[in-house]
Amino acid sequence: VMLMFLALPPYFSLVIAEPDNQIGVLLFVIVSLTISLLASQAQHARSALEDEQESLRKSEQEARTRAQQLEALFEAVTDGILVYDADGRMTQTNTMARTMLARYVEQEHLLQPIPHRAEQTNLHAPDGKSITFDQIPSVRILRGEVLTSANAADIVVRTFAGEDLWLNISGTPLRDEEGNITGALAIARDVTERRQLEQKTRHVLDALLQIAQVVVQ
Repeated sequence: VMLMFLALPPYFSLVIAEPDNQIGVLLFVIVSLTISLLASQAQHARSALEDEQESLRKSEQEARTRAQQLEALFEAVTDGILVYDADGRMTQTNTMARTMLARYVEQEHLLQPIPHRAEQTNLHAPDGKSITFDQIPSVRILRGEVLTSANAADIVVRTFAGEDLWLNISGTPLRDEEGNITGALAIARDVTERRQLEQKTRHVLDALLQIAQVVVQ
């Protein structure tokens, strides 16, 4: 445009004399407007992409923060939390669960399926009778049974130190969108002190009952 108006004859005139010059200026204007439009769209696209990236970074940061909070909560729970896959291998445990397991399961057996661990663990019912494989709480959960506080299972485990560890087990199976069992979540509560106190109380009551019977006689 500067060439047409300032450099080519007629000089310093707003008149474009030659038809070729008119077509050239028109094409130049069209191309210039097209480039300007494309540049504007590109700028808008870059701005939208930057906004999307910023939003994605914020979402990722929020997700990481949320995951850290859940992980801290998971580890802080005072009951043992155990997550199993479909084969009964432990995929995740919290601090309390690892503390419990260290008392009666060897480290090399922790990642083995349930049948293998059951062979290496001394389990029995609260009344002292042995329990079958199908009666193990984690097996029951993996087969679809839900153990709530109302029907939680009590088992007794013999530790490496020769002590009895009383555990109250509750849990639920984990399922996919189609309802297939993909694993299990179990919560183990150490109730050893409470059970021992109950036993002592029962023994004391039995002794008092016997004394009362003797006195009556």
